[in-house]
Amino acid sequence: MNKVEQRRVVLLTLDRGAVPATSIHLYCEACKINYHHNYKVDRGQRTYYEGVPVVLQIGEHHFAEVQLINAWINLMVLAWVSATNCARWYNVSIAMRRGHHDTPWQFKLGVTSDQVYDGFTILSLLEDCARRQTVLQVSHTGDEKVRFAQAVFDRNERLREGGLGYHYHSCTKCTRRNNDNTTTKVVVIDGVTLGHPCCAVHNCTLPLKSNRHRYCPKHLEEGEDTYCCVVGCRALAVGSTRSCSIPSHITAVKERLEMGKARFYLKSQLEKSKAIQIISSLPRLADDDENDHDEHADVSDVEIDTESSDPTGKGAPKIRVQAGRTRTHNQQLFVAPCGLVIARDTFYGAEAVGSVVKMIEKVYKNPDTCPNHIFFDNNCILSKMVKGKRKFFDDIGLTVDVFHFGSKHKVTDLYCQTKCNPAHFEELQILDDNGVNQGWYFNSSVAEQTNAWIGGYLAICREMRVDRFNFFLDEMILRRNAIILDKLHKAGANPFMYVPT
Repeated sequence: MNKVEQRRVVLLTLDRGAVPATSIHLYCEACKINYHHNYKVDRGQRTYYEGVPVVLQIGEHHFAEVQLINAWINLMVLAWVSATNCARWYNVSIAMRRGHHDTPWQFKLGVTSDQVYDGFTILSLLEDCARRQTVLQVSHTGDEKVRFAQAVFDRNERLREGGLGYHYHSCTKCTRRNNDNTTTKVVVIDGVTLGHPCCAVHNCTLPLKSNRHRYCPKHLEEGEDTYCCVVGCRALAVGSTRSCSIPSHITAVKERLEMGKARFYLKSQLEKSKAIQIISSLPRLADDDENDHDEHADVSDVEIDTESSDPTGKGAPKIRVQAGRTRTHNQQLFVAPCGLVIARDTFYGAEAVGSVVKMIEKVYKNPDTCPNHIFFDNNCILSKMVKGKRKFFDDIGLTVDVFHFGSKHKVTDLYCQTKCNPAHFEELQILDDNGVNQGWYFNSSVAEQTNAWIGGYLAICREMRVDRFNFFLDEMILRRNAIILDKLHKAGANPFMYVPT
C-alpha cells in the first residue's frame, strides 16, 4: 500500500520567475522506500534516477528548472559570475519582476547562493553519471553541506587520473596532416597563478581541516605551529609571540604582524590583486568574425610573507617571515592549439621543470595520445633534462612558444636557439612555394589566452576548500570545452575523437 504526501515548495523558473508549487512524493509501506521527484530513499541512502531531469531539487523546499541552473553555470563560465551574484541576478531580474512575490507563501520566493551552488553541484554530478551510464548515490541523512562531498571527491580523483576526456581529440587547429601523410599533433603547456589555501610545509598536498589553519592535521600533530615564523628557523616560539628569542626574529615577526593589520598595507595589496576583466572567455579562431581582444593582468594573492631588512646596515641576509596562510603555487594547464583544455593539475610548491616532466608522462601515459610537439616557455631547461635520458621524449619536439622565444630567451643561448627554436621545425610553419615562412600553423599562445580566462576565477576560488576548488574548476573547463567544440564544428575545423590503431 502506498502513501501519497504533498508539501508546499518554490519552483524557480527562467521564464516565469519564482512560482509557488506543490511537491508530491510516494511511500511504499511494503518495501519502505520513499519516492521523491528526483530520487528515491531506501535505508538512509538517496539514489537519483537515471539521466538528467527537467526540474531539480536544490534545497529542502526549493526546486529549479535545469535550464535555469544551466543559465547560472553559463554566467560562471562566460562572465566569471559567482554563485552569490547568480542568486542576486535571479532575485532582482527574474524572480521579483516575473514571479509571484506578492503571493502569501511560507517560503522565500527567491534563491540563495548556497542553493545556486547546490544546483551546480548536483547537476554536474548527474551529467557526469549520465556520461558514465551510472547513477548518483549519496547519503540522505546528515549535513546538507557534506552530502555530496564523497561524490565530488570521487569525480576529482577520476579526472586527475583519467583526464578530462579529450586525449583523443583531433581537429585542423591542433593536428596537421603533412605532405608525406604523417600528422603533427601539438599541445601547449603553461601555468597560471590561481590556488587554494594549503599546508605551509613545502609541497605538502594533504588538505587542511579548516581554511583558517596554516598546517594540515598531520603537521599540526607534529607541532609545526609551535616553531618560529621566520623561514628556516626551527627554534620554538616563545609564548604567543610566534617568534623565537632571537632579537632580530622578534623584530621581524612583530613588523610582519603589525603590517598585516595596517590599513595602508591591506589597501596596497588590494591594488596589486586587481584583475582587468577580459572581454571574451573563448579563444578566437583564425577565421572568426568576432573582433574581441583579450586583456588580462597578472593576478597575485595577498602576500603571506615579508622580508625584513637588516637594521644594522651591515649587509646581513634579509629575514623572511611567513606568518600567514600558504596557497598552492599555480594551476598547470595542457591546452590544444584549438583552445580545448586537455589536462589540469595543481602545483603546490613551485612550477618546477621536474614537476612538468612528471605531469607530461602522467597525462600521456597512453602512447596513442602523445603529441608530436610540446610548446612550453621553459622547454630549453626541460629539453636538457630529458633528451637522451628519458625514452618517452625521444620522438617529441620540445619548442618554446613563439612569443616567449622572441621576448624572454637569450640569443646567446646556443642550445635554446638550435634545439628549441620553433623556426627549426617546418611542420610548425606555413611555408610558401619557395620555402619562406609565411606564419605559424599552430596557435602557440593559446595557453596564455586560456590563463587569462581561468585567472578570472581568482576572487571566486580563493577561499574554496581543495575538493570544492578542483570540482569547480574542472566543471568550468568541461563546460568551456563543450562550447569551444561546438565553435570548432561551426568553423569547419572538423573536430573528432580518433580511434587509435
